[in-house]
Amino acid sequence: RAHNRDTLEVQNGDSLTVEYLVESYSPIINRHFPCPLALVNFKTNCGELSQEHAVTDASGMASVSCVLSDVYNNPDSLFLTALILDKEGKAIDTDTLNMVPSRWVDLGLPSGILWAAYNVGATSPEEYGNYYAWAETSTKNNYTYDNYLYRSHDELDYKVINNISGTKYDAANKEWGDGARIPTLSELTTLKTKCSWKINSYNGIKGVTCTGPNGNSIFIPFSGIMEGSIAY
Repeated sequence: RAHNRDTLEVQNGDSLTVEYLVESYSPIINRHFPCPLALVNFKTNCGELSQEHAVTDASGMASVSCVLSDVYNNPDSLFLTALILDKEGKAIDTDTLNMVPSRWVDLGLPSGILWAAYNVGATSPEEYGNYYAWAETSTKNNYTYDNYLYRSHDELDYKVINNISGTKYDAANKEWGDGARIPTLSELTTLKTKCSWKINSYNGIKGVTCTGPNGNSIFIPFSGIMEGSIAY
């Protein structure tokens, strides 16, 4: 019998070990029993499995490990499925672990701060996401000094302009909420000095991969800047 699980947030490089219990059912006494020597087939679309088939042990258990990859290429349909097969190889029951790409990545930095896996307005690491003028929290079609919301500095305290992280002027906080914010200068400095950086491409988009002390990484695309209606 299958047991549905809550959706799990994952990121590239995660290593999962999932255990499955296979049981048989007796309608006579209305009870479930562990089913040893059952053949289980494993399938996933987001990583490399340790094995494609397994036979349950005396307790009816079978397990599989998976190192996840291409997580952000299938943002709406990540799965790891176990199919219970009969002697002819036909599936008689299934159990699926559903997964979604995690927005947050722990890079192992001393602060313990989690970093976004992709830009605000994006759904995967290689997407540029939204462009914002400083301290504005809404996008627009044309970015000029004349339509800058705070072009008169008398309308906005300079301290707020210089440090908008976590304030009402923070676009990340507005779009994502739940404590999300743009990083401070100190946090960016730590990211620069405590991580390793490599220029490369992800899904054909050029950018830089930032790898933290614990081996986890984030990809930052070279999205440039917006002037007028043109990004360069």
